[in-house]
Amino acid sequence: MRALIVVVCVSALSPRAEAKGEGGGISGFCFGQDKLLATVARFPDSAPELVVVSTNFGILVSRDGGDTYGWICPQTYGAQIAGNFTLFALPGVAVLPDGTIFVLTGAMGYWISSEDACRFDAAPDEDLRATTVVSVAARAALPDTAFAAASWPGRGPFGIFRSDDGGATFGATELVSDGTFRYGSVHVTLGGERVYATTRTQDGIIALWRSDDRGDSWTPGDAEIEAFSGVVTGALPSNVDRVYLEAVRSITGACEFDVAVLGSSDGGDTFDTVAERDEILVGSIVRDDGSVWIGWKDSGIEASEDGVDFVPLEGSPRPVGCVQPARDGDVAVCPLDDSPVLVTLWDSATGVFEPLVTLDDITGPLDCPADTPVGRECGQRWEEMAAYWGLEPGQPGEDGGAPGSDAGGPPGRDAGAPGRDAGDIVVDEPTDGCSCRVGGSGSRSWALPFLVAVALSRRSRRYEDRDSPRLCLGGSRRSRIPGVGHRPGGTGDRQQATGGHLPDGRRG
Repeated sequence: MRALIVVVCVSALSPRAEAKGEGGGISGFCFGQDKLLATVARFPDSAPELVVVSTNFGILVSRDGGDTYGWICPQTYGAQIAGNFTLFALPGVAVLPDGTIFVLTGAMGYWISSEDACRFDAAPDEDLRATTVVSVAARAALPDTAFAAASWPGRGPFGIFRSDDGGATFGATELVSDGTFRYGSVHVTLGGERVYATTRTQDGIIALWRSDDRGDSWTPGDAEIEAFSGVVTGALPSNVDRVYLEAVRSITGACEFDVAVLGSSDGGDTFDTVAERDEILVGSIVRDDGSVWIGWKDSGIEASEDGVDFVPLEGSPRPVGCVQPARDGDVAVCPLDDSPVLVTLWDSATGVFEPLVTLDDITGPLDCPADTPVGRECGQRWEEMAAYWGLEPGQPGEDGGAPGSDAGGPPGRDAGAPGRDAGDIVVDEPTDGCSCRVGGSGSRSWALPFLVAVALSRRSRRYEDRDSPRLCLGGSRRSRIPGVGHRPGGTGDRQQATGGHLPDGRRG
């Protein structure tokens, strides 16, 4: 069998977490075209037996809680594949609480699944069909409600749209414009009490917006962040003003990014740099208990109980390709080794890692009626793809990659670790006595939208001429501590969008 390395780059999702997805158009070449890569894993709130995993060779759907998976060929949701059956671009995937799957390919519109995932329709909503949908978010706390961020390229208006019928149709909220802003992400907090969204002006200023009335009105935070893109990572369940985002500060190559994780305690009026280093950032999450976890490709997972001081997580696989919340407080991580393990799960009750998804768990095409696109098109394509990669699918009920087996387990697993309390974060203390606070000069987030297809083609002259991208966080935008400033007027001059489209050039 060819060497297999699996990368799952996902956004936060658990039984009470957000059905969130960003992206589309991310180059599949950053981790090589000679590997099978998972890119998204979802666990919808109202469908506890359903697990959805997006890969660079299609979507995997489990209807039995993750014991077995059926394959959906990428042609059924409009994706383009290379000669080795892998995708040229890795899509974003969101799953609503009821199990409805949204696929964000980076092209205009989106794809939405039928109830049984045997059919995908191309952008049935007319308002979003002519835009590029870059982010979708929903919570079980807001039944039948979903939000979508629609951006350039396409035909405006662009902005944040809301669905009140489970994603069947969308209507514009008050955060829309005719092209002045690029929209990067939308995020719904755990209890549904707040919606966050990020925008970028044509001269490279990222802003965080917030709404406490389901998008009927929006307030911009005072902080102005100079970056190519920004994506909301999460907010504390106990304090929605404590919010985190990932900002791509610069792009120096097709797969080289300077990314920082930023934290705000006032809903986006000011930000501090939480973490950055010269290493690929594969994701950051805010868990329901308020702890913050960051995934570095080579260094593995680092965790912080307060979102300030980060230390290595004991037993973390290294290298890794993702970190995300899973069900019941567990955390999903993707080991980047040669094993057939696609996703491994950190058990919050025991504090150890166990395999969650393996290649042996794939039983073949998803079981669908023959007159559906998946049932009609994916059988022959599975045979071709499986033959090329040398896959030998297991059978339903087979134990494919049993937890605890020697083969396929993530490196560095701590199988014992007696004496720890259930759910506690266990960390590796450094041997040299130095601080484990994250530092350095840059990183990169795999889950951010527009990193390759859009950002490289839309650099403003202002950004190309700047030798040192900086944050502007409340004061003069020329101040650097690093790059700390304040928007003139402060919170007293803050504008609120409460009716009609936003004025053009507000942040010019």
